[in-house]
Amino acid sequence: MILVRTHEEAARYRLHGSPTVLVEGLDADPAMRGRTDYGFT
Repeated sequence: MILVRTHEEAARYRLHGSPTVLVEGLDADPAMRGRTDYGFT
């Protein structure tokens, strides 16, 4: 579990919203893997 506090951190961790589940650094949802619109929701 990682606490993300800024939009820069959201981009670094490839966060699309909360919760985001990553498995070995990849989003658990294959449809989300190519997206680049990171941030908080």
